[in-house]
Amino acid sequence: SAASAVYKRQEWNQAGIHFEKVIRARPTDEKSHYNLGVILAKQDKWKQAAEHFQTALRLRPDFTQARIQLERVQKNIE
Repeated sequence: SAASAVYKRQEWNQAGIHFEKVIRARPTDEKSHYNLGVILAKQDKWKQAAEHFQTALRLRPDFTQARIQLERVQKNIE
């Protein structure tokens, strides 16, 4: 997808825009919430990142990477 392509090139702003569009079209896509969380964390937007990791975990409770990333960003919020 376009979102994955810009993510791989580390164009965070563009990747974020693309993943936001994917989420609007498919709000239950846990991988897109996770990827947007990663992008937001890379931009030091900790609270927003945490929200997307939490959503990914609500959609898929066994999503280990989302849980790990959520714990990391929560340390930066505290």
